[in-house]
Amino acid sequence: MNKHILAFRVFDFRDRFPMPFETFTQALEVLQSPKAYMPECGEIICYLKNRQKINIPPSFFIKSKPRFESELEAKAWVLERNKLLVTSPKESLVQALGSSVSDYTKPLAEQIEEALLYIDDEIICVDENKATDDAVTQYLDNKICELFNTTGNYMKHYKKVTQPKVIALTCDKCHKKVTNESDCYEFQEFISINHHCGFTSVFEDNAKLTLDLCQHCFKAMCGEYVVLKWPK
Repeated sequence: MNKHILAFRVFDFRDRFPMPFETFTQALEVLQSPKAYMPECGEIICYLKNRQKINIPPSFFIKSKPRFESELEAKAWVLERNKLLVTSPKESLVQALGSSVSDYTKPLAEQIEEALLYIDDEIICVDENKATDDAVTQYLDNKICELFNTTGNYMKHYKKVTQPKVIALTCDKCHKKVTNESDCYEFQEFISINHHCGFTSVFEDNAKLTLDLCQHCFKAMCGEYVVLKWPK
């Protein structure tokens, strides 16, 4: 499917790489270079000769891992952070440490527990480039096959569906948008409400009420009223 690919573009947090790249690996290596600013927030896009583009899912080249590998490591960080807070401005210090995790006013055990849950995103090591390139090549082959027929001529494709399918969700409060492809866990945890109001509704007679909230906003707004139950 390489005959359909025009070039790859890399976008770091400050868009420092305006030039196109011939291969995915070249683009990835630039994102791994010291010049890239916050590469863990970067994007790699494949541009096709027919002016379409395919966004490479970040999960191919960005991996997540716990910031602290052990309870002792998390405890050491919490104690150091709390010690510094005694003599330093709270806001600037927390920002300087690069983490808003672990409220210093909470009990120590709770701070450590929160710190252990913190996840950092980082770009993969160069040693993983070959395997990543193979996986991305297969991904692009499948995507391009959806756009082109077997002879390589561009054509329109139609799919018969029996009902609409939700492909993206946007939180009505924080406006964060996710898809099942970009973040399947957040996508699955959205809370959506669809309600047909009656004639005595405080909103409007016979109106249709809809609300989509990400799990974080839902918890902030309604968490104290939610009754949690687990399957036996």
